[in-house]
Amino acid sequence: MSEDIYKILENIPNVYEGWYREDIKETHVTFFKYAESPIEFSDDEFESIENSIQVDVWGTDKEETETTKEEVKNLLLKSGFNWTDSNNDFESEIGLYHLAMRFNYQEEV
Repeated sequence: MSEDIYKILENIPNVYEGWYREDIKETHVTFFKYAESPIEFSDDEFESIENSIQVDVWGTDKEETETTKEEVKNLLLKSGFNWTDSNNDFESEIGLYHLAMRFNYQEEV
């Protein structure tokens, strides 16, 4: 799934798997899978997996961070991800805006 996300976001600069990058103060995007669940059962076997991912946009410029968040969200929605929730925050300890989004994506087994 990581390769798919990198491909979807290929035109967004500074995309990384994992948590925020302490060494980068410019706007950057991170993502990680936080859950996967079997769904759509048939004959006691699951036919699909629902993957849950979190995508975070980090940056010092509020407007640029918000614009990047919308671009990322639109790209993932166009690629079949379902947006479930968001949270916008300013992390005063590290001096970065932190815009978090969560998505689900169903994949056939």
